[in-house]
Amino acid sequence: MPPRSYSRDEVQAILANAVERQHGQGDRLTHDDLIAIGKELGVAREAIDLAAAGVGDDLEVQRQVRSRVQGMRRGFLYHFVPFILVNLFLATINLLTYDSYEFPWFLFPLLGWAIGLGSHAIVALAPNRDKIEKQVRRRIEREREKQRRRNERGALTEGARRVAEAVHDRTAEMLHAVADALESTGAPEASKVRVEPVAAPKRVDARSDEAIAEAESDVEASRRSAR
Repeated sequence: MPPRSYSRDEVQAILANAVERQHGQGDRLTHDDLIAIGKELGVAREAIDLAAAGVGDDLEVQRQVRSRVQGMRRGFLYHFVPFILVNLFLATINLLTYDSYEFPWFLFPLLGWAIGLGSHAIVALAPNRDKIEKQVRRRIEREREKQRRRNERGALTEGARRVAEAVHDRTAEMLHAVADALESTGAPEASKVRVEPVAAPKRVDARSDEAIAEAESDVEASRRSAR
C-alpha cells in the first residue's frame, strides 16, 4: 500500500489542528516552541525565522490597511454630515423666500457638492485594498531600510569608538612598559662639563695707542725718504 500523501493546504490544516489540540485554543506559542516543533518535523530554524518574519509583516500590513480603510470611511462621514446640514439650511432659506416664478437656486450648490460627495463615496466605501496594501508594504520597506541604515551607522560609530579606545589603551601600555624598562636598567649619568667664565677683554690704554700711531707715521716717513 503506497504511503498516504497530503497537499499543502491539508498539511497546514493538520499541523494547525495538532498544535491546537496539544497547546489549547487559548494558549500562545513562543518562538522557541515553534523552533522545537519545526525541529521535530525536520524544518530548519532559518526557515521558521523567515516564515515568522513574513507572518509578522503580513499581520502589520493587514492592520495598517484596516486602519486606512476605517480612516477613509470616517473622512466620508465627516464630509457627508456637513453636506446634509448645509444644503438643508440653503434649501430652507430658498423655500422661505421662494416665488413661483423663481428657479430654486439651492439646487446648484446641491448638485455641485453631490458630485464631489459621490466621488468621495466611491473611494471611501469601495476602496482598492490591493492598491492600499502595496502602498503600505512600500512604506514598511522604506522604514525598514532607513532603520537598517541607522543601525549600520550606529555599528560603525560604535566600532570606531572601540578601536580608538583599544589604540589608546595599547599605546598607554606600551609607554608604561618602556618607562618600566628604563627604570629597571638605569639611565647613565650625564658627564659634568665645567664651563670656565670668559675673561673680559683688557682695557687698552690711550697712550699706547698714540705711541703705535707715531711709530707707524715714522715708518711711513722713512719709506718716502728712501724713495
